[in-house]
Amino acid sequence: MTSNPESSSPPSWFRTKEIPYSERRSLWEEYITRQQMPLAVTPIHDRPLEAIAAGVKGEGLRFAHIAGSAQVAARGAKQRQQTECRLVGLELVERGQGLFKDANSVRVVTAGQGIIFDANGTFSMAFEKGMRESVLMVPYDLLEPSAIPTSPRIFSFDQPGTLGHAMADVIRNVLRSPELVAGAERDARDLFPGLLPRGYRSLASYRLQALDLLRSRFADADLSGETSAQALGISERHLRRAFANEEGGVGRALLSVRLEAAAGLLVDPGSRSLSIAELAARCGIESQSFFSREFKKKYNVTPREYRRERGFVHDSTD
Repeated sequence: MTSNPESSSPPSWFRTKEIPYSERRSLWEEYITRQQMPLAVTPIHDRPLEAIAAGVKGEGLRFAHIAGSAQVAARGAKQRQQTECRLVGLELVERGQGLFKDANSVRVVTAGQGIIFDANGTFSMAFEKGMRESVLMVPYDLLEPSAIPTSPRIFSFDQPGTLGHAMADVIRNVLRSPELVAGAERDARDLFPGLLPRGYRSLASYRLQALDLLRSRFADADLSGETSAQALGISERHLRRAFANEEGGVGRALLSVRLEAAAGLLVDPGSRSLSIAELAARCGIESQSFFSREFKKKYNVTPREYRRERGFVHDSTD
């Protein structure tokens, strides 16, 4: 993912913590209107509204992460009459259970599930026991007219190596590092069509899905291009095509993921007792000499030097 600082901006934050109870609802609605779209918010159970949110706007996409108390967010007839909203919404429910209603259906969205819907209609999402979710808003202009959903679609995102999980990572990462918004927009645009009810898959989306799988299963020494393709439900040839523009293909991508994981373990206090050979094995690399050689190519120092330079000295002989 490449950085484009000129198109990035710091996250826009909102917190109710220091806002008087009487002003929370109106200010929360104003924030949502600026960052996403006009919505009416109603607290549930007559309890004070609580919310915290971070939002990042790219050139076209709008990313957000929201947590809050029991509430209903709705786009009713009033909001629809006041403002046209040519957006497709994606919500990934991380905590809580949402009840989504539109003109034609009622859907339950549980933690670990996402929903895609046409945000230009009337709809509501209610969380009776509080919520935490990631949100992506995509303008109509970035989609083929036939791809705009005519009915909501629910999908799972809690399993690594799936499109939904890869999309969740894109949204979380851009909120942590908003300077990477240009790359996040590119990745989200590649992934999004495959999540639509009548979506299509690009080679780029298969590459991103494969990388998500590699990051979750790198410790498996038997993981390879062949086994990755099987897990993704595609042919090895198709997977090679998805990585055709990367030197070394999927094999080099897997090695890079393993080396990055090893670099993290080398400075992890909980892994201080591991020898270099043990650490390499935990990252799916069985040969210590191969690991040390490839690590030095990537980081210009040996694993032992990398650990020592960062103040983590292994007591025994590696």
